[in-house]
Amino acid sequence: MSSDPQPHDVVTPTQVAREWGIPAGTVRSWISRAGLEPLGRIGRYNVYDYRQLAELERAHHAA
Repeated sequence: MSSDPQPHDVVTPTQVAREWGIPAGTVRSWISRAGLEPLGRIGRYNVYDYRQLAELERAHHAA
C-alpha cells in the first residue's frame, strides 16, 4: 500500500476547515506554524495532503 497522497486526499485549507467546522484562518495558521509545504496548486489554491492536516489538527487538540 502506497503512502503517497491520492487525489481524494488533496485538499485546500478552506475545504478541511469547512469539514471540521473551524475558520480557514485557523487551519492556515497551523500550516504556517508547522512549516508545512503545499503539495502543489490547483488553480490559485494551495493544496495539502489531508492526512498531514489531520495530524496538525490532532496535535493542536493534544496541546
